[in-house]
Amino acid sequence: MTVPKNISTNSTTFPVSELDLARELIERYSGSGPRYTSYPTAVEFTPSFGPSEWRTALREDQLSWGLDSAPTASLYFHLPYCRSLCYFCACNKVITRDAAVNGPYLKTVAKELALLKNALSGEMLPIEQIHWGGGSPNFLTPEEMGYLHGITLETFPELVADADVSIELDPRSTTIEQIKKLHEIGFNRISLGVQDFDPRVQTAINRIQSYEDTAALIECARNTGFQGVNVDLIYGLSFQTVASFSSTIERVLRLRPDRVALYGYAHVTWLQKVQRTLERDQLPTPEERVAIFLEAARLFTEAGYEYIGLDHFALPSDSLSRALGEGKLNRNFMGYTSHRGARIYAFGASAISSLPGAFSQNEKDVDQYRQRVEGGEFAAVKGLIRTTEDMIRGEVIEHLLCRGEVEYSAIESRFEIDFRGHFAGELEELEGMADDGLLVISQESLRLTPLGRLFARNAAMIFDAYLEHHRAQTKRVFSQSI
Repeated sequence: MTVPKNISTNSTTFPVSELDLARELIERYSGSGPRYTSYPTAVEFTPSFGPSEWRTALREDQLSWGLDSAPTASLYFHLPYCRSLCYFCACNKVITRDAAVNGPYLKTVAKELALLKNALSGEMLPIEQIHWGGGSPNFLTPEEMGYLHGITLETFPELVADADVSIELDPRSTTIEQIKKLHEIGFNRISLGVQDFDPRVQTAINRIQSYEDTAALIECARNTGFQGVNVDLIYGLSFQTVASFSSTIERVLRLRPDRVALYGYAHVTWLQKVQRTLERDQLPTPEERVAIFLEAARLFTEAGYEYIGLDHFALPSDSLSRALGEGKLNRNFMGYTSHRGARIYAFGASAISSLPGAFSQNEKDVDQYRQRVEGGEFAAVKGLIRTTEDMIRGEVIEHLLCRGEVEYSAIESRFEIDFRGHFAGELEELEGMADDGLLVISQESLRLTPLGRLFARNAAMIFDAYLEHHRAQTKRVFSQSI
């Protein structure tokens, strides 16, 4: 395919000089689509998958460990409690100020850990990543943090040398005592929810948070010895403009976090009715959303951040940037990661576990989750068994999102297929993106151009065999792709 003139094909750079063209193309490629933290995505999970299916999947996966030269796993803990409701939030959470809920919940998580250990006959993999999400994990007291991490290490006693141990924190309620305790027990990364520093936006989303408090928390974490700091931002919120959000970014740049997640606000009112509150105010138009994102991307790139993909930026010294350069970047339910462990064991209400051949999601309702686990059974209420075709397409999608390139031979050798024959229809459909300068199609590979990396989800969607069904339905499923 011929690439239009003035389009860079060096996929390791960010297309700052092409952002005006990007603005035009985004209008053409705009629409809803999956974020691809898994393939198939969670909307394909079926309630016919339950505890017995999960046990079977665990046993079958365990039998394959000997075929893997160094099998490892990642752990995710969902801690659902929050002190106040943020109107934009689509996470599974419980709003309460009653700290007494933590004890019973953690005891249930401990029992869930024991259930997994029993199902694996005590044979536990080395751990390369631990992440606490929510909710607000800092709803736990320092003592409760120590308890949860302690029972985790009792169950999984081996951590690899470069393991990431991270937690999501709400800067409005995190204390210095908690930061010190987290570092003491082995955490080395924190992720702070900022979203926006503009007072008008904060009022609209019901999240008042000062720059000074956030800066003090980051300084404390660094002085304590944390290796990495991530900041979460959201564009597309009420009252945001290019100018106002640029001001927020300038403040973030002064904090110099190692990573930045620049999420597009997912207005999914069919799932989260509280988000309708934001409709009373001025949400940016699709064109304004695009302008806000592109200006933010430009500011981060010119400040020295690498564009990791989709909605993530990182300093060159960060492990995500190194993994991108080395072709080792991975994407899973915890987002982008520098670790490529295929197994995720997840604990807590709504948590999603992932094996090479299966996905399993826990009951979302906290009380029902606790009842299931306290009754001596896994809390899995839906999931799926991946077919070989799922695995093939999932590998292609991951290569697009994490490497920006798919070498046909890599897929062919692993799955014993002829790539160009297997995906003849998809390659033909991709020709339109190639004509727009978004990717290069050769005899050996597909490669996103720097501009094309902004449209990686669009390229991935072409390989998604489930999307046609959803497009034929009137029910809304996915959020805006940009």
